Amino acid sequence: MQETKISKFLSTYSWLLYFISAAFVLTMAIIFQLVPRSIYYLIGIALIIIGLLRIVPLLKTADIKLIKYVYLLEIALQVGFGIYFVYLANSEKESKYFGYFLGGIIYLRGLVHFAWCAVSKEKDNVLLFFTHLFLITIGSVIFARNGLSSDEISIFLFFVGIICSIVLTKKGYDNYKRYRYNILIKRETKEIEIEKYKNDEKLPIVDETEKEIKTEDNIIEKEQ
Repeated sequence: MQETKISKFLSTYSWLLYFISAAFVLTMAIIFQLVPRSIYYLIGIALIIIGLLRIVPLLKTADIKLIKYVYLLEIALQVGFGIYFVYLANSEKESKYFGYFLGGIIYLRGLVHFAWCAVSKEKDNVLLFFTHLFLITIGSVIFARNGLSSDEISIFLFFVGIICSIVLTKKGYDNYKRYRYNILIKRETKEIEIEKYKNDEKLPIVDETEKEIKTEDNIIEKEQ
């Protein structure tokens, strides 16, 4: 019951969550632009969380030992680089290898996915196929450009943040408009029910005894 109430609340006020998310994303995009080094925190913490949360599900579902070890190696590198990026954020050092490490993680994710498809001989989902193909392409481009600096990544994320905030704002606006229309419909429905109730109250009330008398009179008239 409690879960249903929470779900109903989130469904009703989802527009508010969209607006808050849009404001948060836009604020983060501005912060990345003003303080490029903060990008280390975002990427580092994201890599650590994603890596740690993948361990148990992957180990339980990966039935091929080779793939299981490959996944563990990928996760170990992912978490390790995440810790390193957080360390960079807390220090004043600039790493010329930051872009290479980031490109390597992106490239490795795509490579491991296709390795899993080849070994397990399972058909790949079209969306997953193009997503990981895109990751390999991006990783290769980063290497070809001799890595990326935190300034370049912050500029990229700034524009991504603006686009995401616009999309979230549009979603929030649509949901808010739907929310207001639902309130209007409920109000109009209630007014119609009240008006109907008032009209029913005005109808003449016929006593049951009077009904029986009229019915008996009608029967007598028909017999005559």
